[in-house]
Amino acid sequence: MNKSYIRGRMTERVRKQRSTSSTHKSAIIAKKFLASGDFSIAKDILIYISKDGEVDTSKILDASIRSGKNIYCPMVRGNFMTTGKFGPMKPGKFGIMEPEKTSSKKKFDIIMVPGAAFDKNGARVGRGSGYFDRFLAKASGKMIGLAYDFQIVRNIMAESHDVPMNSIITDRRVIHIKKNRT
Repeated sequence: MNKSYIRGRMTERVRKQRSTSSTHKSAIIAKKFLASGDFSIAKDILIYISKDGEVDTSKILDASIRSGKNIYCPMVRGNFMTTGKFGPMKPGKFGIMEPEKTSSKKKFDIIMVPGAAFDKNGARVGRGSGYFDRFLAKASGKMIGLAYDFQIVRNIMAESHDVPMNSIITDRRVIHIKKNRT
């Protein structure tokens, strides 16, 4: 399916979702992630600060703080995304809270990735600006997409520069991506 079409369709579905439903589903997703072996062994985690109906990451952030994880958050600088160590926060370019100080860190145990939609092969449709895509191309770590189950679509026409997820956690399932062996 065409990325623009999917993005528009999913943005509308997320917008129409009741806040009580998204809160409940986000709590289920957080619980699944926090119970995973990935979380228990991770030291350095990149966690996006959720906005506009995205899966809420606040419970994951709180648990990561309590567990003593090294937490990093995305930051937008010009046309690129970088990271900053979690600490004092301020509104960033799109009104999303981000750390005050940047970091050059690009290697993480886990990178939590938002998306408008994902498919079972790990392909992702973002918001369309490409910040996360450009960052993921240079970063390393287990990439975990967080989504409501209705955001899983049959097929996304991935492009050569798209970085696939290693797994996707929804309110109904955990999808482990099997990489094609060449």
